[in-house]
Amino acid sequence: MAFSNTRAVSAVLEPPILRFLAPISCGSWEVAELCRSSQEPVYLTKNGEGDLVVMDIETFSRREKMLELQEKLLEIERDRINGAKYYTVDELEQPIRGGAERGHGSHPGAKV
Repeated sequence: MAFSNTRAVSAVLEPPILRFLAPISCGSWEVAELCRSSQEPVYLTKNGEGDLVVMDIETFSRREKMLELQEKLLEIERDRINGAKYYTVDELEQPIRGGAERGHGSHPGAKV
């Protein structure tokens, strides 16, 4: 079984970090250090097949946040495709600018 490793931020394909599972029980701290230093998941194999993937907590948290953001963006895109109305920054600022030009609400001392 082959694994590919894709960095979400850079979208650069890199070979995965592979380690055999048997020797890890003796040197689990080495795997933990490899996870921290590489900031990438480490793929553990058993009998030549993928068995586990481990990563340090900071990398895991960063990936979870990235997934949450991607889910939100996908939801917004689905809404847009289904006809939801969205506004540009210019469209949102236009009423504000219009009110300020007429002397309404631009600051506490504005003329009403």
